[in-house]
Amino acid sequence: SRESLRGFEGNGARIYFKNFARCLTCGIEFPGRKYRPSTDPVNALLSFGYTLVRRTLESMLESYGMDPMLGYLHEPLYGRASLAQDLLEEFRHPLVDRLVLFLFNRNILVAGDFERRDGEDGLGQLYLRPEKLRTFLSHYEKYLERPNGIYKGIGNLPWRSVMRMRVEGLRSMLLDGREMPELCWRPEYSEPA
Repeated sequence: SRESLRGFEGNGARIYFKNFARCLTCGIEFPGRKYRPSTDPVNALLSFGYTLVRRTLESMLESYGMDPMLGYLHEPLYGRASLAQDLLEEFRHPLVDRLVLFLFNRNILVAGDFERRDGEDGLGQLYLRPEKLRTFLSHYEKYLERPNGIYKGIGNLPWRSVMRMRVEGLRSMLLDGREMPELCWRPEYSEPA
């Protein structure tokens, strides 16, 4: 059922993010995955990165004539692109999480690059300072255009092309009943320098 699947996902996410914290070698504290508001730099950057990928997937879904609001795993809620959220799950770790680790561990971004802004609820949300926002977006765009390097048979495709391939695969599955091909990591994969 959808509920038991969400339970597995929640448990897996808890274990994953506990270990994700161990990958941060830059000295920035990561209290685990927290959002609304993101009160630490790592969560702020993860949330921002996920939003960028989700928006890209949302526009691709629309360009292929699909409604991004109707999802499978994420229930439709007013204003939420549930289908884009479903597809985002495949790109959280290999695209966004790895980029965030790279930027922090190489000290390209540091804790001082964020500022707290109080919202209507009185809780302080962290945001990248404007000059560092440009830094993040520049690295994000370069990362999207480089070969993904991790998937068997398509390691030479840039991330944006992998996203498009997944949207096309979903459309083909829905319209033609074709199986959506799995994305399998190459066993010999290592992060490029």
